[in-house]
Amino acid sequence: MPFTLLHIGPSAWLALYFREKIDPLVFILVNVVIDIEPLLIGLYWPWLWAHGYFHNFLIGSLVGLAVAIICYLSKGIFEGLKRLLRLEYSISFKKMLFSAILGIWFHVLLDALGDPDVHPFFPIQANPFFGFIPLSIAKWLYALCFIPAGWLFMKNYNKNQPKQKYN
Repeated sequence: MPFTLLHIGPSAWLALYFREKIDPLVFILVNVVIDIEPLLIGLYWPWLWAHGYFHNFLIGSLVGLAVAIICYLSKGIFEGLKRLLRLEYSISFKKMLFSAILGIWFHVLLDALGDPDVHPFFPIQANPFFGFIPLSIAKWLYALCFIPAGWLFMKNYNKNQPKQKYN
């Protein structure tokens, strides 16, 4: 699935559920960032294979490292987004790094299920995950993940709503 927002549903669900261990904002962001490569390939080099070089565990981990460093250097922005979205969790470089790399791996796995051109164990040119779940079913499952992700977000958002004082 070159450049799709369907990854956000499963990513948000997983990240919000495990927000004590995973930085949800970094985890979701890295799932979008990794798809910049197929977007650019589709726009400028359509003769190349759609997923390019970043959609594997090895090089993807380096992309995750870069995203984690950029996110940590921008942690003030993340603190503001956390407050705006009423997400309560701690921010640290270790957590951001773990979230970015895990997010890349999660994205690679989701793509590998439906795309034969993803080579998760690059430089090995094989995809042992392809066809494990039919792509049509995988897309529906990814889309349905928005429901529990939305529920977790709203549950957390309402729980962390400032208390109103009545006179």
